[in-house]
Amino acid sequence: MDIAREHLQDLIELKEKMAVTELQYRYVRSVDERDVKTSVGVFHKDGKLWVVIGKEKKLIGGPPEIEAFFKEIAGRDFVFARHFITNPVVKIEGDKASFRSYYNTLFIHDTFTRVVLGFYDDTLVKENGEWKLVEKQIILGWNNNMVPLKDFIIK
Repeated sequence: MDIAREHLQDLIELKEKMAVTELQYRYVRSVDERDVKTSVGVFHKDGKLWVVIGKEKKLIGGPPEIEAFFKEIAGRDFVFARHFITNPVVKIEGDKASFRSYYNTLFIHDTFTRVVLGFYDDTLVKENGEWKLVEKQIILGWNNNMVPLKDFIIK
């Protein structure tokens, strides 16, 4: 079966978009599982991490600071966490890509659940056949809302 050149190019682009999306899934699962090595490993050697709250954009830094950031999260006292990525938009331009999505995060503690909602706005590069984050922006939206578990217990 012959595939027209334009259809082949479409398939290649879909493959690259899926690879970028799967990198993002590995990232959020690694945070949930406190797997600092993987959390850091999705970043390019020159990668930067930013946290944006309102109009303030704070640079966390490069690889050493990124590792410290994820170690601090892994050391928090939550029982478990679950990140959900929704509405991803991936654009591929050769060996560069952008990824924008919403995220919803639940940090489950013994007596409450912390809910964090926001956006990811990321830039990636493909080197040696592998996508890596060059710049990750964690944009906090609705944040630090605590939901007491006692409100969900049937009495």
